[in-house]
Amino acid sequence: GNPIGEVYALVNLGWTAQRQGDYERAIAVFTEALPIAQQTGDRLAAAYVIGNLGHSYAYVGEYERAIALLQQALPIARAVGDRQGEFLALRSLGQALVRQGRPELAIVFYKTAVNVSESVRLDLDTLPLELQQSFVDTVAVEYRALANLLLEAGRIPEAQQVLDLLKLEELREFTGTTRATWSSDGLVFSDGEQQVIDAHGSLIALGQAVYTCE
Repeated sequence: GNPIGEVYALVNLGWTAQRQGDYERAIAVFTEALPIAQQTGDRLAAAYVIGNLGHSYAYVGEYERAIALLQQALPIARAVGDRQGEFLALRSLGQALVRQGRPELAIVFYKTAVNVSESVRLDLDTLPLELQQSFVDTVAVEYRALANLLLEAGRIPEAQQVLDLLKLEELREFTGTTRATWSSDGLVFSDGEQQVIDAHGSLIALGQAVYTCE
């Protein structure tokens, strides 16, 4: 058999279930794919499966399980250089924390996701056009979600900065200008937020060590 082919066939089934809003089905499919992905030693496949499993658990209200899985997916995506996977894991962590009623922490992960997405743009030209558009559409939704969280927290200048980045992206798309011309330095973190990132970084390193040992 072809275990990698089997994993990606299951991933596609899981994505279809997610798009249809059938997250229980998605959980079943990704759970079936997980041991196969881990046995292949293909870390990118494992990150896809773990990240999507976490994303699906968030949608059925199992936030602790979702967050634990997404914290496993994040270091693997980083280790294999999958910037889009890193963005999606950070985005899903932000979503799960919002649903858990922890908006201040969610903002940290959303801001990190935005900074990752700004760097991903530089790589978008290597992707097929439909994937480029799909990523841009996803990013726009998340930028607006972060802006709304910041507005609700009364952090208006930061919300304006996020919306400015979104306008910049729309200009890029409208003019077809190369992304290198439209650069940004990303979002800045407060001292408190930086402490969360530093602490989370050590958690991620621990998660990576545990995953490598398994």
